[in-house]
Amino acid sequence: MNLDNLYKLASEIRLGEWGPIHSILVYQNSQIIFEDYFETYAGDILHEAQSVTKSLQSILVGIAFDQGCLKDLDEPIKDYFSDYQGIDWSEGKDQITIRHLLTMTSGLSWNESQIPYTDILDNDSNRLVLSDDWISYPLQKPMQASPGQIFNYSSAAPILLSHIIALATGMDNEVFAWEYLFDPLQIETYAYQKSPMQPHILGDIDLLPRDMAKLGLLMLNQGRWEGKQILSSQWVKNSLDTHVILDDRAYGFWWWNRTVFSTKIKFEIYYAWGYGGQHIFVIPALQAVVVFTGGFYELTLASEPFRILDNFILPVLV
Repeated sequence: MNLDNLYKLASEIRLGEWGPIHSILVYQNSQIIFEDYFETYAGDILHEAQSVTKSLQSILVGIAFDQGCLKDLDEPIKDYFSDYQGIDWSEGKDQITIRHLLTMTSGLSWNESQIPYTDILDNDSNRLVLSDDWISYPLQKPMQASPGQIFNYSSAAPILLSHIIALATGMDNEVFAWEYLFDPLQIETYAYQKSPMQPHILGDIDLLPRDMAKLGLLMLNQGRWEGKQILSSQWVKNSLDTHVILDDRAYGFWWWNRTVFSTKIKFEIYYAWGYGGQHIFVIPALQAVVVFTGGFYELTLASEPFRILDNFILPVLV
C-alpha cells in the first residue's frame, strides 16, 4: 500500500491548504494504517465530537432496545413525559414515536439547519443549550407537520430520547453508556456536556479520535468487539439502512449514508457527521473506518473531509 499521497496531504494541511483539519485516522481490516494530528492537537487530547454524539446515542438506543428496556420503536413518546406539565400534545404531537425521533421526522417546528450555528440567538440548537430546561424547550414547540411527513434535522431529538432511555433503563445516561458501551470498548477518557436541569441525560461528548474510531469499527463489525456482541447486528442494519432519502445522501437512525465512486468503483459509505468537521466514515466494502476532527466552526457544513476522503483516502484503500 502506497501512502505517499496521504503524506503529501498531511504536508498540505500543515501549510493551511485544507483549512482547520485537526486529525485524520484511517483503519483498514481493523488495523490503523494512517494517523496524523495538526495544529495543537494530539492523540491524547479530547476533541469535541459535536453531532457525532447522535450516532453514539443511536448505539445506546440500540443497546436499550436489545435489552428489552425499549420494546417498540413505534411507541408514542408522550407517556415518558408525564412529569412535564403544560405541554400541549394536540395537533399530532401525541403521535410522535421513538422512530420519528430516530429519523428526524417528529414534525416539531425546529430551525437549526437553515440558520448558521454562529447565530447564537436564532438557531434553535443554541437556544436549546442556553435554555433552563432541555426537555420542555423542544416539547413546547408547535407542530409544523404531522409526524413522519418531513425530515427536519434537530439536536432536540437525541435529547428527548436520552430522557426516554434514562426512564426505560432506570439508569443515568452516563452510567448506562459506561457500563454497556464505553467499558466494553475500553473508552476511558471522555467529557459530557450536561444541562444543570437534566444531568441524567446525554448532551454532546468529547472523545479521543481513536475512541471515535472504535464506534465506527463496532458498526463495521456488525456490533461485535473483540469477540463479544455489544450491539445486535439487526440494530446495526436498522441504523445504517435508509429511512429518509435526501438530495445527495440519506438518513438512517442518526447515521447518514451516501454512494460515491472512486477509481470507477461504487461504494456505499455510512457516516457520523458533526458540526465543525467531525466525522466517522464506515466503508464496509473496503473494511475501512476513517475519522476526521476539525475546526470549521464558521460553516454549518464543511466539505473538506468529504473531498479528502474521495480524492485521497479511497484511492489508497482501493
